[in-house]
Amino acid sequence: MNYFSKYRCQTGVYVIPLLRAKLTPIDCRVIFAPTYSWLPPHKDPIEGYRQWRINITMLKAKEGGRFHIWKKGEARVVDKLFFCFDPASVKHDLSYIHKGHRCVISIGWRRKQNTVS
Repeated sequence: MNYFSKYRCQTGVYVIPLLRAKLTPIDCRVIFAPTYSWLPPHKDPIEGYRQWRINITMLKAKEGGRFHIWKKGEARVVDKLFFCFDPASVKHDLSYIHKGHRCVISIGWRRKQNTVS
């Protein structure tokens, strides 16, 4: 059985779910990015929900593999062990990994958005 799922856009990044329950608004996954992988700038919306993620960096790449968030059209490097953000409203990416691997534990939670009738 293959527990790994390739991430979007054939970029070589693997997402390994650790916790994914339909009854709770919480999920947890390991994001593993080997050498020569990357993620393009993107957002991760969940229709009808507001969401947040805490990324905990377990392993940094030796060359490349920088996590960026985009604010006001400019990429900013996030070089923290713990980082909390809203992946639905903040564009984010991972630069190309030239050497080494990157491993992140990502804990997410969501809440239904209030809709105006």
